[in-house]
Amino acid sequence: MRPRLTVHIEKLVLHGFPPAQAQAIARSLERELARLLSQGDRPFTPDQGGDFPRLDGGSISLPHDSNGQETGVSLAQAVYGGLPR
Repeated sequence: MRPRLTVHIEKLVLHGFPPAQAQAIARSLERELARLLSQGDRPFTPDQGGDFPRLDGGSISLPHDSNGQETGVSLAQAVYGGLPR
């Protein structure tokens, strides 16, 4: 049986995005991060510990007309890429 993994994001800080997009960005980030973590290629295992008080996913580039879903996916990929290996 695969160990359970729980992800808790206490605070998501988004600068420069319209407040109306915040929920769409958060939902999309959650879905994409869950998808990436469930692929079986986790960057760490739960038994190694994984309490990260802060995680810097770096920066992302988005087209000017990107929507909340696209933004959330890009953010999730940046967060996933920032996890320790």
